[in-house]
Amino acid sequence: MHSNRVSEAIFFSITAGTRKELDWITRQAGRFFPEAWANFQDGVPVTDRDGDLADAYARLLASPDPGVREKAARDWCAWEAAHVAIRPGQRPSARGLMRPAV
Repeated sequence: MHSNRVSEAIFFSITAGTRKELDWITRQAGRFFPEAWANFQDGVPVTDRDGDLADAYARLLASPDPGVREKAARDWCAWEAAHVAIRPGQRPSARGLMRPAV
């Protein structure tokens, strides 16, 4: 990983990464958070929006363009923050937000 840039990682809401869990996270949970899910879905190219969003985001995160990678990472993190919130309207703490590397 980027040990020269990352000093620690905090994990919560861990899944096994099965296809069923990914479908739940990237599709099914959207019905509970329609606005956040629409933003998440809109973060990928139009041709990918009805397909596998996890694969679409993986391609964006592997882009050679740092701007594309950063936007994809921020969009994914915003979706994660929305569906793991404990209370409606809860905002992630500043510690959990991505910050550009210095």
